[in-house]
Amino acid sequence: MSLEVDVVKFARSVLGNKISKSLMSRLLEKDPSGYRTRLEHVLTMFAGEKNEPVNFSCMIDYYFSMLFIKTAIKLMHLSEEEFKAGIRDPCVRRGIELIFRSLLQYGVTVPQKLAAPFLIVWNFTNACNLRCKHCY
Repeated sequence: MSLEVDVVKFARSVLGNKISKSLMSRLLEKDPSGYRTRLEHVLTMFAGEKNEPVNFSCMIDYYFSMLFIKTAIKLMHLSEEEFKAGIRDPCVRRGIELIFRSLLQYGVTVPQKLAAPFLIVWNFTNACNLRCKHCY
């Protein structure tokens, strides 16, 4: 078996079980403030950007999520500082949320199906001739 198949099987077994799905589902719920998900709240706290008071349920989410996040950081061979620097950008946090939502909705697929696009490009002016090598 190739390494790619082994990784996909491992990801499916870890992320496809009922416990993982229920944890991801919980993290994708709105937090008590009602305007963002619990996952975004956890990542914001981990990045050191907690600007508002935190309630008890968010603290529980944070401490349980830290076990997963710290394990993932070790598996990716990153330092906590590198990870924190990466998730300080709100777009990165929304991207992580999109991946969780996609894994919950579709499971692990090859190629991975996403619940929404990462990037949308709108051409408003029609001034571009669309002749670049990388374009369309």
